[in-house]
Amino acid sequence: MSGFDISKNYSFCVLPWIHSFVNSDGNYQVCCTSEEHHRGIIGNDGKIFNIKDNPSNEEIMNSDFMKKLRKDMLAGNLNKICTRCVVTEKSDGVSRRNIENKEYENIINNLVAGSDEDGKINIEFKSIDYRLGNLCNLECRMCGPHSSSRWLKDWNDVKPDFEQINKALRDRYENYDWIEKEYLLTEFKAKLQHLEKLHFAGGEPLFTPQMAQMLKFCVDMGVAKNIILSYNTNISTLPPPVLELWKEFKGVRLLCSVDGFNKVNEYIRYPSKWKVIDQNLTFLDNHFEEYKIQEILLSCTVQIYNILELADLYDYLKKFKNVIPAVNLVNLHIPFYLRTTVLPPETKKIAESRLTKIAESLEDSLPEKYQYLVSNIFEIINFMKLEDQSNHLPLFYNVNTKIDLAKGISFSDYIPELQSIISKNIIDFKND
Repeated sequence: MSGFDISKNYSFCVLPWIHSFVNSDGNYQVCCTSEEHHRGIIGNDGKIFNIKDNPSNEEIMNSDFMKKLRKDMLAGNLNKICTRCVVTEKSDGVSRRNIENKEYENIINNLVAGSDEDGKINIEFKSIDYRLGNLCNLECRMCGPHSSSRWLKDWNDVKPDFEQINKALRDRYENYDWIEKEYLLTEFKAKLQHLEKLHFAGGEPLFTPQMAQMLKFCVDMGVAKNIILSYNTNISTLPPPVLELWKEFKGVRLLCSVDGFNKVNEYIRYPSKWKVIDQNLTFLDNHFEEYKIQEILLSCTVQIYNILELADLYDYLKKFKNVIPAVNLVNLHIPFYLRTTVLPPETKKIAESRLTKIAESLEDSLPEKYQYLVSNIFEIINFMKLEDQSNHLPLFYNVNTKIDLAKGISFSDYIPELQSIISKNIIDFKND
């Protein structure tokens, strides 16, 4: 496979060579960015690989499924699995694929050269990612019981027919017990020899006891010093024993899921408390070096609720010494009725103007490493303008009203400008 030029290949991603991802149900998937577009890595028997079945790394990574994926990538053929990265790049954003290829650019030629014609590889994991079940203390508006156990109580009462879950699926969501089994650490141990990055998300990983056990295991095995830890966390808790374990690792990177300033975040990420989030971010900012922290970056899922409200979040970041002074903006795709494409056309113009001002204020203030955070602002704008899906506003309104009633809260108390816009447009729909 000589002559491979990644700059001319718009489908190649390094992750299928070096990465392992275990989702909250124990299924192996290609990566977290792909999970909306495929259910899991399929074995040669036609079944999805699951950690409960104790498959070997060889079986998973050199399955016909993974070999074909790698062959497609090397040939420049786009795969449905990669849809989210493709959409991001077509909207002029920086995708997960772009970021990972840049991080591992020094080994890509060796990985390609070491790949057999049929896509088989020698397996050396550099990066692994675990969603340790669905234990979480929040029930975010765009989330569901797959990732948050708190959603099980109200889900079927507030969601439309096409999102309802049956008893069998509910039972599965209530019994993600694989994280409690001995085989988790056995499986984990088999991936550690060449590991450089260990990532946790959830659920809420800082709530999950097994995450701390895995950190302790790395320390006991003598490999922690080689590993950079990273998290997707709602930053609502900072367990002291976990902070102490961080000191044993090469470094820690925190991607803090915050979807707005103050009440906006409290509404979207119910029942989070802004005071707690602010206290925890301030603590980490003041103890940055003590806990081996390399990066604190806020990550915001951009959706109908918050696209008009983002300027306040950027202003909030100005008070910190070590928190990156820009936000990692990520477009929401599912559920479709929360996408920014659902906003009325006149509201999109307002959002575009506000986002453009944010981008202009950042252009000369961020290091080159973080310039992609400016590019992603324009990707958010371009995605929003891709389609006019404002016909879904009544569905948004109905679902949102049911959620408010279930929680005993009011849209207008938290995001009054958007509530006014939606109400006006719902009246217009009814009059048409």
